[in-house]
Amino acid sequence: MLLVDAPQGFALRQLERLDRRNLRVIVTTSNHVPEYWEDLWELTPAVLIVGHALYAEVDVAIMRAARGEHYRVIPPDRTKLTRTEREVLRLVARGWTNERIAAHRGVSPKTICNTVATIEEKLQLRDRMTAAFYYWGRLDLLD
Repeated sequence: MLLVDAPQGFALRQLERLDRRNLRVIVTTSNHVPEYWEDLWELTPAVLIVGHALYAEVDVAIMRAARGEHYRVIPPDRTKLTRTEREVLRLVARGWTNERIAAHRGVSPKTICNTVATIEEKLQLRDRMTAAFYYWGRLDLLD
C-alpha cells in the first residue's frame, strides 16, 4: 500500500488506525520536521520516504517492501527531542491541554508544562501554538 501524507498528518492518523497484519505500507511525506518522521517510523511502515525522493525511489520502494525489507529515505536532519518529548509535542500539535496530556501519560500537569518548555527551548519555538505549526511542517502559515 502506498500511503501519501497529504494533507500532512494524514499518514500518521492512518498508520495509527490501520490493521497492517498482512500489509506492507510505503509512506511518503513532504513534511520536513524530523520529529514527525520519527513518529511515522515508530509506527513501522515498511518504507518511509521523506521529501521529493519519492519520484526517484517509488519503484525501488515497492520492490524492497515486497521482499519484506524495512528502510527509509530521509534527509540528514535529526531530532533534538527524546521519545517522550516527541510524544508530548505530537499531542500538543493535536490540541491537547497539559492536563489531558498529563492524564494520558500518568504524570502531573506541571511535568508536562516543564516538558513543553524544554521542547520550545530545544527547538527554539515561541509557544505551544508555534510548536503545533512546527510539528505539522507549517511554520509558513505564521509569517
